[in-house]
Amino acid sequence: MATTKITRNLITGDAISGAEIADDAIDSEHYAAGSIDAEHLATGLSSIGQHTIWVPAGAMEPAVTTAAATSNAVEIGTSLFAARTMDFVTGSDNYAYFGIQMPKSWDAGTLVCQFVWSATGTTANTVLWGIAANSLGNDELLTTAFPAPTLATLDTNSTTADDIMISAEVTLTVGSTPTAEDYVVFEVMRDVSGDTLAEDARLHGIKIHYTTDTGSDT
Repeated sequence: MATTKITRNLITGDAISGAEIADDAIDSEHYAAGSIDAEHLATGLSSIGQHTIWVPAGAMEPAVTTAAATSNAVEIGTSLFAARTMDFVTGSDNYAYFGIQMPKSWDAGTLVCQFVWSATGTTANTVLWGIAANSLGNDELLTTAFPAPTLATLDTNSTTADDIMISAEVTLTVGSTPTAEDYVVFEVMRDVSGDTLAEDARLHGIKIHYTTDTGSDT
């Protein structure tokens, strides 16, 4: 039986779409090395959209002169898992700071943040995290005052000690005049007047989602 070779000119525009391709129907076993390059990718497969930056507590600095959170190396549980945390006490609002050089593809819009934390207690009490940010371009002052912190939804501690807690997402408007490639500085705090956890809240890190409006940083 004769076979017909299918070539590009036999396929009309949009004849094959995602609806006709089953999940995992095409993988690396079905195409030759180098057969798919940038010229063959549809614009719908670009990297424009939401991306994530993970900021561990070890990348943060506690405030220096007043209300400093404590950078702490902790050993957790019988498995002896070690972690670097930023610890926020229960008696007063504490602060810590970090900065990120944003990519050229950033759309300079709002950021979405989540706090990853734990505590040693076994009572279901709450923690109220806050975050503020300023976007600084070339020749702008690091001493620019932060906006009022954006507060996350109260997050309730597990009744099991050392459980990892992941807060709900909070949308953060960046202060100053955000521009792609700016250096964005962040202020992190615990608002103890609004929470009930009667011990240190150990911040492990913050997940930051940002949105791009171009497919690359070239």
